[in-house]
Amino acid sequence: MIVKEKVLIHKGMDKVRQGLYDEAIEIYDRVLAMNPENTHAWNNRGVALFSANRSEESLECFHRDRSQKPGCSQEQRVCVEVHGPDG
Repeated sequence: MIVKEKVLIHKGMDKVRQGLYDEAIEIYDRVLAMNPENTHAWNNRGVALFSANRSEESLECFHRDRSQKPGCSQEQRVCVEVHGPDG
């Protein structure tokens, strides 16, 4: 992952923490426009969509992320993102 992608992902995470889900989604869309294979952007976009009560769309992102990370279930990732690693 290039530095610009990392910076934008962290910006998106800050927006989610502030409850600015639409802004976060826009940021993740920018990252995905640069690199459609960025699993962090897919996962974090899914979290932002889920937090914005757009669960159907979030599932698409989690599915896309999961297809690039064999062995890690969608439920595991959502649990870690929402509740932290000790979930």
